[in-house]
Amino acid sequence: MPYGISFRNIVCCGVVEACTSRGAAATLLIPTLTESDAKQIATEVPARVTVRELLPARHSATFTCLKLFKQHLYARRTGTESFRVKHARRRRERPFVHAGATVLERFSELLLSEAWVDAQLMRARQPFERHYERLLDELGVDVIVLSKPGYSPEDLALIKAARSRHIPTISIDTTWDNIVSKRPTYLAPDALTAWSDRMRDEAIKFYGLSPQHVPVTGGAPFDVFFVPEQLPSRTMFLQSLGLDPSKKLIVFTLNSPIFNLQNPLFIKFLLESVRNGAIHGDPNVVIRMHPFDRDSDHTEVVRGYGRVHLERPFGIPDGASTYECIPSREGVRHYGALITHADVLVNIGSTTSLDAIAADTPVVNISFDIEDIVYEFSAARFYDYSHYKPILESRAVRLVHDPESFFCAMNAYLSDRTLDRDLRAKACREFLTYSDGRSADRIAAAITTLC
Repeated sequence: MPYGISFRNIVCCGVVEACTSRGAAATLLIPTLTESDAKQIATEVPARVTVRELLPARHSATFTCLKLFKQHLYARRTGTESFRVKHARRRRERPFVHAGATVLERFSELLLSEAWVDAQLMRARQPFERHYERLLDELGVDVIVLSKPGYSPEDLALIKAARSRHIPTISIDTTWDNIVSKRPTYLAPDALTAWSDRMRDEAIKFYGLSPQHVPVTGGAPFDVFFVPEQLPSRTMFLQSLGLDPSKKLIVFTLNSPIFNLQNPLFIKFLLESVRNGAIHGDPNVVIRMHPFDRDSDHTEVVRGYGRVHLERPFGIPDGASTYECIPSREGVRHYGALITHADVLVNIGSTTSLDAIAADTPVVNISFDIEDIVYEFSAARFYDYSHYKPILESRAVRLVHDPESFFCAMNAYLSDRTLDRDLRAKACREFLTYSDGRSADRIAAAITTLC
């Protein structure tokens, strides 16, 4: 698990524990952590689970070119808008790199087939293959579980080692935009768990996996929203944040500042709209920062506003650690309570929309900018991404293009939280399938079936 969010989705959301409850032993491979971060992580690791080091990826220039060829051919085949946006940003920010990459991409398009590139990626020797082959022999591994579908650089040597030992690999799909827009798989896993029929069909179409190897399990990160009796009451939760339980609650989940330069402006816009009455009822506001955001400090932005809680998800890793956050089970429960007890969620094309749909919480999507900005950094661009379009088409969220429509949507939901409930319920069935809080158990069943 090379990323903190993967640790959250698989360990803190109960997948590993569900495996060990079936009698399995498990070894987690995680990146190098500082001593203090390692101690925090250790408190979340279930019994009968050991931890070993996941070695950092070191790829050759040749392999990097092969990945570039694969990305371009995959983008051409799938036609996803996300790649077009990334190219536009690369052209503007790194013109010389873009020019060289474009030459290589055109070369691959004219002279290479995606099947040929796949064969070369499979043939290429990965750093640390021998290390992982020895580790697999030492541990007597029956199945390897990946937190991404064969595109994380750190995973590739492990996949190659698994194939040399005829050990099956399975990816636990933990983010909704993996299959469509993130990047292509470079070394495909043998199997993949999917949240829904839609995700299963995308895995078959985009990654070429066979239908029998893509079980629909639901997503473990959503289990917390389907067992509200395990969460603190609304009164207790809001009081713990220093907020007024008698007032409505707005939650604003921020994008990473890498992708949204106007986070401070949007925070101030929201808080001023509450203060001046454009948003009715003087509600509580929680500003939740992005898990990848280690450095931003919006304390001065929120200073002077009443009933505002600014929070950073999970723990901030030490500078020497490679995780983007240090998750915890308590952090998962806290987030479950936050989204469940919110009266409306505000975001900008964020994955938190699905969390709110699972919790039956209304969502308002902002599609305007506070100040003029190039398209590559505009809030509007998120809604051109292929992976988000089905959410918009479901009509389970309200997309607003200007402040006036934003106030209208916010006040409507604050007045009646049940608005659009039928659309959210339909979207929940379509995108998440299961609402029984047992997706982690189904994922564990899919893993242990391969043993």
